[in-house]
Amino acid sequence: MHNRLPRHIILLLLILICGNSIAQTPVRKPDKIFKIDQTTIEVLIEEVNKTDIAYKKLSDPKGPLYAIPKKDVWKIVWNNGDIEEITPPVTATAKARKPTDLIVSKKKEEEKFWEKSGLYAGARIGAGLSFMPKSNGLIEGTELAYSGGIAVGLHKKALGIQVQALYTQVGFGVSVPVGSTDEVTSIKGMQSQLLVPLTVITSQKAGPIRIGVSVGAFGVMQAGAGGLKISDASGSSTMKNCDTCSDKGLGFGVTGGIGLTILEGPRHAVFINADWYYNLGENKDYRPGETSVNTHLGLLSAGVLLHFPGKH
Repeated sequence: MHNRLPRHIILLLLILICGNSIAQTPVRKPDKIFKIDQTTIEVLIEEVNKTDIAYKKLSDPKGPLYAIPKKDVWKIVWNNGDIEEITPPVTATAKARKPTDLIVSKKKEEEKFWEKSGLYAGARIGAGLSFMPKSNGLIEGTELAYSGGIAVGLHKKALGIQVQALYTQVGFGVSVPVGSTDEVTSIKGMQSQLLVPLTVITSQKAGPIRIGVSVGAFGVMQAGAGGLKISDASGSSTMKNCDTCSDKGLGFGVTGGIGLTILEGPRHAVFINADWYYNLGENKDYRPGETSVNTHLGLLSAGVLLHFPGKH
């Protein structure tokens, strides 16, 4: 009979052989994944493809594969110490965007004068014609007129109300009596008026300009003494004051006009206006330089309006 080794010796030898084999199998060190959200995980990375990183959990190296999108990973620190940057972190002043998501911000353009609302004031100057009615004292027809003054208004965008104070010089011609002495050939006069229109205005944008209309009423009164220029046959002329050139202290009428805003900014508007002033009423005792309600007036003027400071 052959001698056999005892069973317990055989079992001990098997244990020693297996233990030596296990001892010779190297233990894999973990890889570190640093995420965009500033968290870190230790895993066993199996694969890195175009879109994802596949890994196994350190606690279950033979378990299932997990994946994390590369866009969520800042960098990988491999178990040998190598560092591989996957997605650079975004700074506090920039956001990660795809080219198709790029938004180009444009500064909002400030509203123009007539697109706002509020109080404004301005000045204007102009010239035109005074229209004399038929009478026994004055020559029927037209004479030059001049005007300048200020305006104050309140508007809500393109609709508003405006009051003006216009100092106006109105020309007129006086009829020369038949058989007059001193060979007088002509008498021309100039009357000073204070014209106060109260109007409602509105406007509409038309390309680079803005077109507006105005309607309202006005009051008018003599402002100071008028003047007369008397010419004779020799060509000489004499100037004289005319303190009583008007037989009425106050007149009134209706007015209307059209205007163009040719330059418009956030707080200013430059305009050109054509206005018609139609006097109402009757004259019973006509005198030279009459400023009452039968003297009509057409003016072409230019000016500028400015918004009062403040929020509009």
